Amino acid sequence: MFIALKIIHILCIFVGGGASIGNAVLMKRVTASGNPPPPLVADAMGVLARMGLAAVILLWLTGLPLVFLIHGSLAVGLVFYLKLISASVVLASVSLINLERAHARTQGRPPKAAKMKILAKVSQLSTVVAIACAVIAFN
Repeated sequence: MFIALKIIHILCIFVGGGASIGNAVLMKRVTASGNPPPPLVADAMGVLARMGLAAVILLWLTGLPLVFLIHGSLAVGLVFYLKLISASVVLASVSLINLERAHARTQGRPPKAAKMKILAKVSQLSTVVAIACAVIAFN
């Protein structure tokens, strides 16, 4: 069970990171063009956003049991709590990105670029902080 959880957890780190970087590259290109993204690009950005959200949810679903299997409780230390806070911000920001996309789709408009840019930056920064804290906490 431990090995399976760890494999899923690490794969989700890769998927979430890849989705974040991929979406950031696409967003930068779309912003630089000054035009709304073509349908194929917009669709790809939506798929990447959903993949990122699924990865973050699976990280939570595998990470908490892993901590209990390794340490027996959540009493792991201050850096671990900073990791949990950062991971919570990632979950919130990625969820809001997906909600904005869904809301825009129902209204037949593109997502608000300024809002998406801020949420993407928050998500990326929080991801880096969460990973750094995880490395420190579990080393």
